[in-house]
Amino acid sequence: TRQRFSLIDFLFGFSTIDALDIYITERIGFFDSVVSTELSAGAVTSSGLGNLVIRAGDTWKYWEGTTDPAGGPLDWTKKGYLTTGWLQGATGIGYGDGDDATILDDMEGGYTTVYARRSFNLSSPGSISFLALQIDYDDGFVAYLNGVEVARRYVAADPVLFDTVTDGGR
Repeated sequence: TRQRFSLIDFLFGFSTIDALDIYITERIGFFDSVVSTELSAGAVTSSGLGNLVIRAGDTWKYWEGTTDPAGGPLDWTKKGYLTTGWLQGATGIGYGDGDDATILDDMEGGYTTVYARRSFNLSSPGSISFLALQIDYDDGFVAYLNGVEVARRYVAADPVLFDTVTDGGR
């Protein structure tokens, strides 16, 4: 329920308050629709919503960040990178919050970064109008697609190295 307070109305007027209210409501709606919180990736075709390409619980390759992965700082993000020596496990990958399928018992106090890779193929890439990424994360993340950064939250460092920490997170 919305209430109007006469002091505010007197200082600013109805039209100013209504305009601010509309603006704030629209911005909240925009951010709610853009900022994702679940781990899945899907494709949208010209005919509408397509199938999920990657599902929560799928098996991913991951590197426990006690060192950087082999190659240069971003080689691991590129198509065709060899994941020799990488571990694999179902998502969620993490520790300490009770929602992980792959538990990293050695992470707390051991390392701050986990690198994760998942390959996928699209049967008709020409029919895809866009890909959507939803991710459930703790602290922060940087996401890449074929070596190109596509999303980032709470990580200012660039490039992200094995000893990088987040800027906040949740």
